[in-house]
Amino acid sequence: MVNFPAPVGGVVYPPDYAPSILFATLYGLLVPSIIYRVLDKRSRTTMLIGTILFSIERYVRLFFYDFCEWNLPVSRIAVFSFRALQAHSERRRFSERPINYAQASFGLGFVGIASDLVSIVRCLLVNATYGSDRFAESPAAASKGGDITPPPEGTPDLTRTRFWARRFTDIWGLTFIAATVTGAIVNLQYYKGLDDQTWADKVATIR
Repeated sequence: MVNFPAPVGGVVYPPDYAPSILFATLYGLLVPSIIYRVLDKRSRTTMLIGTILFSIERYVRLFFYDFCEWNLPVSRIAVFSFRALQAHSERRRFSERPINYAQASFGLGFVGIASDLVSIVRCLLVNATYGSDRFAESPAAASKGGDITPPPEGTPDLTRTRFWARRFTDIWGLTFIAATVTGAIVNLQYYKGLDDQTWADKVATIR
């Protein structure tokens, strides 16, 4: 008998049907605001790509590079739709692909949001280091329709601080890549652990 790790989110049973429908609907209600943010140039930004994909659920891994920001997303609506189907079907409940899919989504989805937070922190730190003489070179100055005003005249340029702010957030970004790669390896093959103790142990260790 194989002793394998419990699935993230648990095994789906009939009582999970209503909550699954509820959360699929709530995430679906976010779609209009997401579309607005993409279409309106004043709010359009690549820094939230991980959070956007988390909300609308695309079964993809994107690697997006934008002035050294890293976004590695997984997302949502589809996985709750799958859970609703599994709640009423024992055959689907223990089907290999939906289980692997759910593990990747639940296990890695929040990595995309955390990565976006790093992008936002980077934006705040880096833009704050530009002095009045070099503000025109900053990402904030290049933003279309932005409302950020230049710093007061005479504000010094913190070149060294800017360098370390970028390196620090780069390292953060690399940790999210490591988490995504290892998580994808074990979660997308989670089903193997049902009858293979070696793989089940590997899943538990890498998690």
